[in-house]
Amino acid sequence: AEMLWPVQVDAVNGQVLTLHQPLRFDVRDVWQPTLRRLQRVVEDSGVESLTLEMARTEEYVRFGPAHNHEPGWNGVFFDNAIHCFARELDVLGTDGIAVGMRSAKNVTVTDVIVDAPDRATAGSASKLATQHHAFATMQHSNDNLFENFDIRSKPTHGLNIEGFSCGNVWSHGSLNGNFDSHKRMPFENVRTDVS
Repeated sequence: AEMLWPVQVDAVNGQVLTLHQPLRFDVRDVWQPTLRRLQRVVEDSGVESLTLEMARTEEYVRFGPAHNHEPGWNGVFFDNAIHCFARELDVLGTDGIAVGMRSAKNVTVTDVIVDAPDRATAGSASKLATQHHAFATMQHSNDNLFENFDIRSKPTHGLNIEGFSCGNVWSHGSLNGNFDSHKRMPFENVRTDVS
């Protein structure tokens, strides 16, 4: 398995690099570590003060051949993103992911409500309240913050973390679901003050 961890280089002095933050793990010569400049990165971007309401009509089914083959009613997704944000969002009626990220760093997600599209029918009582992920933090997503959220839908994976992701925090939120530490060794992540 390959471990990717983006970090800012503050200084170069010969063969000595000064990193903006300390490494989260030991690096051994036998691993033959390499440094690469990031390519095709989205920086300093975001969405705010927005309602995303999906036109979904079918119920999400967790098991069976449809698993991981949802039609694709998704909300916001950050891919190869650094220093980005999503704030003051209502994400209604997703079947896949309400807010997700892959290979993201220093993304802040605040003041987000995840609910069924027909939330007037008591939120989680709606057949359209079921979904795959509420928040998905995937493959090498590091040092991201989720706070002041209200997940009223019924996700299979509530606060999801996977794929060597580290340093992520979920704080000051309510969740109608679970803490999901999924596959490929996520580490040093914190969920606090979540009811």
